[in-house]
Amino acid sequence: MDMEKFEGSEKALSYDEIVEIAAGWGVTLPREFIEFYVKNNGGYPPFDAIEGEEYVYAIDYFIPLGTIDRLIRDNVGQGVDIQGKVPFAADPADNVFVLSLAPEDYGSVYLFGHENDPGEGSSSAFICGSFTDFITGLTNEYQDE
Repeated sequence: MDMEKFEGSEKALSYDEIVEIAAGWGVTLPREFIEFYVKNNGGYPPFDAIEGEEYVYAIDYFIPLGTIDRLIRDNVGQGVDIQGKVPFAADPADNVFVLSLAPEDYGSVYLFGHENDPGEGSSSAFICGSFTDFITGLTNEYQDE
């Protein structure tokens, strides 16, 4: 799927640079995720929604790889296990889309919501089964006609 550059995208990284960053996290990213980040290192897509398998979700921006790297390294440094989940985008309420790298659902995408009550923990919703489905699901469902 060819799409124009995202607004506010950061400096492009090579395929190998991205593989190296992921190796630092101890994970292997799906090829389509790396290829997407070679073209768009974060930024605001020309779409405002993502059609998941069951629902349509709002999307605001993709997180640049440098920021993802910082988030993961900070969390791991604080003893937080990312459980093979890589945050890569956010909705307008700052809920986070994550890519699962766990063997049982490798490549699946979820939306993690943070609850207002800290005692509640977070909720997660299954969006789709692959990063490719996520990218092809980008749409302008929410724009005023």
